[in-house]
This record gives sequence, structure tokens and C-alpha cells, in this order.
Amino acid sequence: MIMRIHTAWFAAMMAAPLGAQTGTVVLEASRIVVAPRTVVTGDAAKIAMRGGQIVGVGTEISRDALDGAKRIRFDGATIVPGLVVAHDYLDLGSDLGESIDAFTPSLVAADAFDPFDAALRRFADGGVTSVGLAPASENTFGGLGSVVQWHEDGGEVLLDTTYLKVALVQEALDQNRYPTSRMGAADLVRRSFEEASAPLANRDRDQRTLTDALAGSRNVAIHARTEGEIVEAIDLCRELGIRPILLGGQHANEHVDALRDLGASVVLGTLDFGDDLDRLRLPAILERAGVPFSFAGSHPIALRRSAALAVRHGASRDAAMAALTRVPAEQLGLADKIGGLRRGQNADLAVFSGDPIDLTSKRLAVFITGERVALEKE
Repeated sequence: MIMRIHTAWFAAMMAAPLGAQTGTVVLEASRIVVAPRTVVTGDAAKIAMRGGQIVGVGTEISRDALDGAKRIRFDGATIVPGLVVAHDYLDLGSDLGESIDAFTPSLVAADAFDPFDAALRRFADGGVTSVGLAPASENTFGGLGSVVQWHEDGGEVLLDTTYLKVALVQEALDQNRYPTSRMGAADLVRRSFEEASAPLANRDRDQRTLTDALAGSRNVAIHARTEGEIVEAIDLCRELGIRPILLGGQHANEHVDALRDLGASVVLGTLDFGDDLDRLRLPAILERAGVPFSFAGSHPIALRRSAALAVRHGASRDAAMAALTRVPAEQLGLADKIGGLRRGQNADLAVFSGDPIDLTSKRLAVFITGERVALEKE
């Protein structure tokens, strides 16, 4: 996998004292959420950035660095990691799906990426700094997701390939080609992975993609919406030894123990005020079972609303914050770079007037790889 991330300054940062470096920007606030359970407050609520990376938080920052740095203060504000979305199509629609062939595991979503997609800019305006661009669900094997983010001169691919997407939903079935039924889709998944596990001297790209998934070096995201689809996904993963990311999962309430036993995580659709109680309570049920979850949604406010509703119906604030940051970063395979504000991670962060899970909090600023985004009107 090729990672297009800003790492040029990392060696220099590690080799020399922080105060010896130039070009440091220090942000000050009332509260910094380094990670869901790690919060810095008071006079120590400072974060230093240089070369697109976090170089220190709180007491890690030397006095010399503070004296020589450009300082920006956000009185009364909360700084959080840039929000992360693990699964979205942006505005690309049919460009993310190949309708003729149901087996396209090596297609790469980044090949269809439009760097000037308005949806990506809309995400950035709301504090979402990284988006998992996913293949569509038109094929049983849709292809490989990518990670993208906004910059002032247009979008950029942060990671070329992330999870392999598999779809068991109705959209993946087509009466004009195999598979035409969920039973056929399950058979295609089973046979394809079994063939990829057999010893072969030469493997093509499709087979190598599946082999990586079986070996655990690539995540597998399975789109399953109804209870029947979820049961099928669980059975396949047990049989094949796969730890899945379950996409959708609206009806997973009765299957959280099975998901936990698989080591699964879940990407839930956004929650709304009119949803039934089973759906609103699902995040809390997943948390109690030890199943990590995140949210997918086409707008940052929908993501924050989902987190707020999850808390309202029993989930902890830590789990809701993790669902917006750390968990989707893990699902994308980039938790060492995004989803947190620790030293060495990318300087992707958002500034809110208060807790972002509180929907009265306003977005004040967004920084992506240390550069402040020129935001549209709130």
C-alpha cells in the first residue's frame, strides 16, 4: 500500500529538541481532547504543530518552543481530533461501482476520486478531516476503499487502499448476472475466499487482495443491512476466519455477542430523532458488549447528531467521541496518523465552542495537516 501522508519532518522532529525547531504553531484553548479518555485542561491546554504533524501537547511543549512559536488562542473553546468518516461515496455515485461484473475486488475507489468534490469540502467545513471513500454496493466484491481529505488547493488521497468492501445487500443482486440472490452472493464470497486460500504459484491482483484479507493484513468491510444479511455475514466470517467491519447493521441488536466474538466493529448509519428505539439504543448495546462502532453520514452535523442521540440513549460520551475519531481511524487502518492528537500524528484537528457532541457548540476552526482551512459560513 502507498501512503501519501506528510512525514518529511518526522525524523528531524525526533532528532532535535522542540525549541530548536522553527515554524511551530501553538494552539491554546480551554480543553484539548487528545483521545476520548485523555483530556488536557487549564493552562496546559496547548498543542504544538509543525510540518503537518503534532509535535507536543501540554507539558510536552518546551518553554523555548512556546516563546518562539506562532500562537493562536481560542478562548473557552475545545480542540478535538479531526472527525473521521470510515465509509462514504461523496458525490461520485455510479463512478464507484462496476455494474457488469460482481467480482471486482482489486478496483480502487481512489481511481474515481474528484479532488474538487463539493461533498469533501462540506465535510471539512464541519470538522471532518479524513473520509473513507468506499466502492459502491452494486457488486458482491466492490473493490478497495481509499482515504481522502480536503486541502485548500483541492482534495488529496491520504491512503490509496484500505479495506476490501463486500456487499450482501439487495443492491448487489442483479437478475441479469450472477449472483441474483443472497444465497448466490454468499456462495460467491465463500468460493472466492476458498480459492484464494489454496496454494498457487502465481496469483492475479484479485486473488492477492483476497489473500491479504484472509491473512488479516487488510480489513474486510461487509455491507449488511437486514437481519438476514447480518446473520449471513456473521456465518461467512466465522467460516472464513475474518474479523469484519459491519457496514449498516441497523438490525444487529440481537447479534452483538456474535459480533464481539468475531472481533468485529460496526459502521452505523446516522441516527435521527424519529428513529425507533431499537436503532437509537444500538450504540449503547454495542458499547456494553465491547463492539467498537462509528457513524457514516453525508454531513458533519448528522454525525454529531448521531453521537448526541447515542449518548441520550445510553452510550457513554467517551464511546460517542471515539465513534467520531478513533474507531473510524482504526477501521481505515490509519489510527497511528489520524483520529487522535498525540505526538507524531497528523495535525488534523477541529476547534469547537464547546463539546462537539453538544449540538449547540459551534465549529470555530479546522486544521488539516497543520494548515487552517478557510471555512464557509457556519
